[in-house]
Amino acid sequence: MNITSTRARRGTAVAFGSVAASAALVLAGMTSASAEDVQLGPNEIAGFQNGDEDDTDGYNYDQWHIGSVANTDLTSEDSLAFNECSVEFLTPPENSESSATDTQVLKGFSVGERPDTIEEIREVFETLAVDMESGEVTLQVPMFIYADEDDDSPAFSTVRNEDAFTTDETHLLPGQALTSTGTSLGDFENPEALLEELAERIEEGERFEVLGVGVTSEPDSVVNSLSALGDTAYFGTGDCLPETPDEDDDADEDADDADDADADEPQAPTRPVAVETGR
Repeated sequence: MNITSTRARRGTAVAFGSVAASAALVLAGMTSASAEDVQLGPNEIAGFQNGDEDDTDGYNYDQWHIGSVANTDLTSEDSLAFNECSVEFLTPPENSESSATDTQVLKGFSVGERPDTIEEIREVFETLAVDMESGEVTLQVPMFIYADEDDDSPAFSTVRNEDAFTTDETHLLPGQALTSTGTSLGDFENPEALLEELAERIEEGERFEVLGVGVTSEPDSVVNSLSALGDTAYFGTGDCLPETPDEDDDADEDADDADDADADEPQAPTRPVAVETGR
């Protein structure tokens, strides 16, 4: 749903909070059961999006998928060129059966586990990050907006950074101006301004659900990884996950550290017989 926002930007003088230190959900499975980083090659990303929750066989919004393609015959390699530890975004295929002009990679939360409290939504916006090499990249946070608890036809909006990221580094949303599709949210000076408005509207009876997290990039953009809620998905066909020391290595390192500490331990001074105080 690509509808131009008509709502005026809301500003704020409140500084954005620090990045959350721990995760309640994970990118790997978007559940609260465990936390682990994942690697995404061509076989781990579906080549199309089916967001029809009534289609129990074809629904894949809660999996890694190409959000800019509706044609179920296409694969992720029709939209992405996989490098060893990065991925290049391609122009959406002509037979995508979608109006999207840029390729989107998205991972949805499981139905019933979508962040919907202001604390959970805040954590998404504080931790969502992309590590990129080149191009123009935006982080994506699709949401449902319910007028009240009885609303069974929620509005849809996708929030993203207004100005695309372009530099070779890791980027987060704190401090970034935000824009959104549709007319339900609008534009905001930074994530804190958005969160303040959501908190006010929740108190008035509205409800918000974060459907997932993703990244959209112009053709030829190169992305290394996408992080959210403390966990990271690494793109590529190589062995891109950070090395994790095993328990034996940790024990050896602890023993070495203890030996070094003993060797460097300063000797206790000899107690003086008398001390000149100058008084």
